[in-house]
Amino acid sequence: MEMLGANPANSCPLTPLGFLERAATVFDDCPSVVYNDTVFTWSQTFRRCLRLASALVSLGISRGDIVRNLNRSIMSILNF
Repeated sequence: MEMLGANPANSCPLTPLGFLERAATVFDDCPSVVYNDTVFTWSQTFRRCLRLASALVSLGISRGDIVRNLNRSIMSILNF
């Protein structure tokens, strides 16, 4: 494989958004988060992240802006 250089057929950078989209496609109804009695699937996690991104855009947040999230618990992070 060392002789085969990276090209679009065998190499693709994995960004956090790309990871979420791929996980939602490949692992659709598989659990992504399990915390006590709460379970989110990869599809649910992806949709929730898209909703959060949309809400940030509607507030005027754009690429390059810094957003900070302070939470006291794991569930508060997931309940956006």
